[in-house]
Amino acid sequence: MKIILEHENILLLQNSNKTKSPTVKIVPSQNEAIANWNASSRISPVFKIEGFSNHHLDRYDFPGEKYLLFLGPIHPEQILSYCSSKSHIWISHGLYNLLIVPPDKSELNKLLGVIKKKKIPCEYWKLQSGVIKSIRNHGNTPHSTEWRNSLSELARRSFPVELRETIREYCPLMASTLSRSVSLPDYISSEFNGTSNSLTELFKSFSSTSNSVEVTYRNLSEVLTVNAGLSRYSSQTFAGTSPIIHTECHFWSNSLLGIGTTSIALRNIRAFLDKTLGKSRLPERFEKLKNVNKDIPDLSKIFPPNTDYLGNIKLDDTNLKPIVPLITYFSARDGYRSTQTTISAPLAAVSSCNCPRWSLMTLTHEFSHVIMRAILADIYPDLSNDNEIEECKSLMESNKPRSSLFHEIKHLCLFSAIKMEDADSFSGPSNNEKEYDIKDVLQRKRHDIDETMVHVFDFLYFYGKDVDRYVSGIWASWGVIPNVSTRVPEYVVRTICAVLSRHLQRSKGEDFAKEDVKKSLMKLKKSKLGGRYIQEALNLIESRWDPELFYLVRARRQLVKIVTSFIFSNQIATDIRSELKISGGAGRKKGYTLKQGVLELKPIDNPIMFIESFANSAQPSAAISAWLFYVLAFCLED
Repeated sequence: MKIILEHENILLLQNSNKTKSPTVKIVPSQNEAIANWNASSRISPVFKIEGFSNHHLDRYDFPGEKYLLFLGPIHPEQILSYCSSKSHIWISHGLYNLLIVPPDKSELNKLLGVIKKKKIPCEYWKLQSGVIKSIRNHGNTPHSTEWRNSLSELARRSFPVELRETIREYCPLMASTLSRSVSLPDYISSEFNGTSNSLTELFKSFSSTSNSVEVTYRNLSEVLTVNAGLSRYSSQTFAGTSPIIHTECHFWSNSLLGIGTTSIALRNIRAFLDKTLGKSRLPERFEKLKNVNKDIPDLSKIFPPNTDYLGNIKLDDTNLKPIVPLITYFSARDGYRSTQTTISAPLAAVSSCNCPRWSLMTLTHEFSHVIMRAILADIYPDLSNDNEIEECKSLMESNKPRSSLFHEIKHLCLFSAIKMEDADSFSGPSNNEKEYDIKDVLQRKRHDIDETMVHVFDFLYFYGKDVDRYVSGIWASWGVIPNVSTRVPEYVVRTICAVLSRHLQRSKGEDFAKEDVKKSLMKLKKSKLGGRYIQEALNLIESRWDPELFYLVRARRQLVKIVTSFIFSNQIATDIRSELKISGGAGRKKGYTLKQGVLELKPIDNPIMFIESFANSAQPSAAISAWLFYVLAFCLED
């Protein structure tokens, strides 16, 4: 079964201007739907499938008596074998992702029998010339409602005045999400129950009235972040579930059926990253370096031995806290972004993720931020705590060997902040007599240290040190960010720092890394896939490498060393980049037997490898993007 690739059509629901009754039809394009818009109008893109009688129809008014079935979430291959070629079939982004108009009542009854037997969620409309005459649905199996007790208890608690309204918002928002999650596959709704329990218990701890103002506002920020992500997730995922005509998605180009299937795909990518990198427990492994307390080297002077430090550390699973899954959602404003509790992708990816500019590979960078934040939280002092600042000063001023490998790494990271401060003013290596306000320096450099280490982490774990793929991936995605021209220099520096991880044992490693990046940018420019900042980046490398950019990269060299030697693990990276469901063969993309645009229920193990292989079209395509999301939603083995 193949999606028709030319373009999408639009499913339009609105009250008739004549009868005021809800009417449905398929129109060729969004602009036609807008031209006939009224206050009740809602739309969603739909895609035709080869082999059915609506193959050549861009417009359909549901003439005479018809039945329109909405069912899902389900891979089309699991149901379409029960449909004759006379059926009209469309797929959508919604949880009801399959739309079927049977040719007669006999086939309708046969389909309804299959749907009931397979327990597929379904709603179907009886239509007369497109006007909805009756609506029926086959409901979902109710899930546990134990969450009601914990949310009710949270709602009864007293909170500082700054938090009251956000908690009042969270309780019904989470209750609504959980009660509607019956529309999701059991394994996802069960996971969301776990997320709810963890967040609810966390928020209960915020009820303390003894917290400082700073802690209270930090808690407020966390609840606001959860509410924003949860609100988008709920609206996008559950719009278009039964009863369809009473729900609405605020992603207005998908306001009728929502993007539930696409949300499942995004969740599945996050779940894979949890299952591989998340469950590797890198922050917990890194903390164990505090126990390495013999023969501590001066890392500023030597390159550490080629040892897989984190991979060799054994953890006691019984003492580990459970991983709380991040809430996933799409956002035009946030784009690709992660926090302690959420991770988002741009709305543009829904119709354009088939090309590098909006590739879902960028999620790896955001997930890297989640890991690195946890590690840096251990290394970096709490800048509001004077005792921790004094401990940092003592660590930096002492000439004695550090007490553990962890503290030697911390010492290296803190001194990198000083070197970065110097490099910003072209003063070169730091002058020992120069006075620094350590707190101010650490405050200013925190974001830059985080970004530098995240870029190295992403390059090593997810791109396998492949310079061309890494440079093309990140620079293509940067090309669609508005108003970032002033940030191009810092992007150049971070890119070269990532590639420097390949050349750390060379005395002129920075120069080798710079040349690697320059060559990749020139290839990207030639391919015309890199976006508008490529030439600007090349000009910067050519005109400002010596001394400005060189000093900026050199100042970050020890940060690159920390990630490469003490946070990267070959053993763990192998799991992230493995794919068991591939085989050789001419014309296959990296061994996949999947064909782009063809709806086949063939399993994949690794969504990152799949995206890397297929999200490389020169131009965005809504249909190919839909195919990518269908594979990620239905073919990824959980």
